[in-house]
Amino acid sequence: MKSINCIICPKSCRIQVRGSLKTGKKLQVSGQECSKGKKYAISEICDPRRIFTSTVAVRNGETKLVPVRTSKPIRKAEWKSGRDIIRGLRIAAPIGFGKVLIKDFTEKGIKLIAAREVKAF
Repeated sequence: MKSINCIICPKSCRIQVRGSLKTGKKLQVSGQECSKGKKYAISEICDPRRIFTSTVAVRNGETKLVPVRTSKPIRKAEWKSGRDIIRGLRIAAPIGFGKVLIKDFTEKGIKLIAAREVKAF
């Protein structure tokens, strides 16, 4: 059994999930007060995802780093490969807010975007 706090609404239900947590089959979910909580709990147990945030090096910019984030949540298991991808990345200034830096970051359709404008010097 695994217990999690639901973050979907302000009720913050304490949800218990029983069953085969590794395969996601035959899961029993209890403690949620809405259907969104059940969906969240199953997703959080079977395929946890988060918005990935970090910084990327900037060339010829007013700052040496630009904050970045993904356009959609990525699998938590993909965070290491995400860090590896941006480790050697250097972006030339100017960089606009929301500029797509990598079109398919860790999987198709998930973009790595600039979270701040950086002017060239």
